[in-house]
Amino acid sequence: MKPITPLIIVACAMTSFASAQTPTPNASTPAGTDANNTARNAGDASRTVATADRQGNSESDLKLVQTIRKNVMASDALSFGAKNCKIIVLDGSVVLRGPVDSQKEKEVISSIAMEAAGKGKVTDALEVKMKGK
Repeated sequence: MKPITPLIIVACAMTSFASAQTPTPNASTPAGTDANNTARNAGDASRTVATADRQGNSESDLKLVQTIRKNVMASDALSFGAKNCKIIVLDGSVVLRGPVDSQKEKEVISSIAMEAAGKGKVTDALEVKMKGK
């Protein structure tokens, strides 16, 4: 077996690094969809609103958010954007945030969350997008 020269090792390492730095399109993101809501998230940081970094870490909170997310993703009644809503659980209380395309989507997501968490444990802060936006 011939020894590998240091030049080949460096070339392979550089190729691996370059490909790791090149963004690849997300197969789950439809073409033309702008999933960037950085401006909204920056504004959230200065307020005391529920955000993902304030998500509960207890086993019950994690199980609840997982159940809700799984059921939201399984729903055929929801658009891609609605399926990406924020679901935050802290001490068994659920907060739903983000844009949805219609009042119907808002109701479906809220219903899924209430079924999993129980009535009175869900705060629905979902926003129905205005037509043309």
